[in-house]
Amino acid sequence: MPSRLLYRGLLLGILLAPASILAAADPATEYGKVIRTIRCDCSCHPQSVKTCACGRAAEMRETIAAMIEGTDDGGGMTAAAVIARYVAEHGEQIRIAPPTTGFSLLAWLGPLIGLALGLIAAGALVRHLARSAARTPPGVPAGTSPAETGPLDRDDPYRAKLQRQLEERD
Repeated sequence: MPSRLLYRGLLLGILLAPASILAAADPATEYGKVIRTIRCDCSCHPQSVKTCACGRAAEMRETIAAMIEGTDDGGGMTAAAVIARYVAEHGEQIRIAPPTTGFSLLAWLGPLIGLALGLIAAGALVRHLARSAARTPPGVPAGTSPAETGPLDRDDPYRAKLQRQLEERD
């Protein structure tokens, strides 16, 4: 009986070992996450630590690598911990992109909401113009009603003159 329990425990350990290996953070991927997420705090231009070519970015990359490897006072920090530390020191503006939580979610959803509202407004305008064009009788300028123009006068001298000029032209 004890040997059976021992075998089950050993089998469970063998099955869970790959999961624990995968759960362990790879320093290279953790480093990559951080340098793509953090903005270089130089005054050149807003770029990530990964893409910025200034000397300050090189210093930041070394510091981040030391934090993740554990050679700095951080002691083997994860990417989330390093990012949280930089955010605590410099504020949310140190991130390249705003987080997708809280008020910052508006920065992500605002353009989509604006686009949707613009499309709805454009559709409503097109529908309104199509309806008003269908209601306007032919020969009546847009924006005027038949009550404003009055009835057509067949004996109008200008109308007769226009008719003669059109016939001469053909």
